[in-house]
Amino acid sequence: MSDHGSRYAIIGDIMGNHGTVVASRQAGVTHVEVSDGDDDEACAHANGQVWTLEEALANPVAHPNCTRSFSPVEDPDA
Repeated sequence: MSDHGSRYAIIGDIMGNHGTVVASRQAGVTHVEVSDGDDDEACAHANGQVWTLEEALANPVAHPNCTRSFSPVEDPDA
């Protein structure tokens, strides 16, 4: 993939995760679950964690080609 293609893919991933966080906030959700695979240490550590929306916005991806995504969590204490 070209450098431009890689950059566009990263931007697309960041924007997709941002959209999930914004929609979650609008729905009154305060936390998301991280889905991030286990291909490297940074991703394996984040995978399955429950983050605040602020944490998710601050860490939309960990690296180029990151597969991180977020899913709303209605009650993080349940």
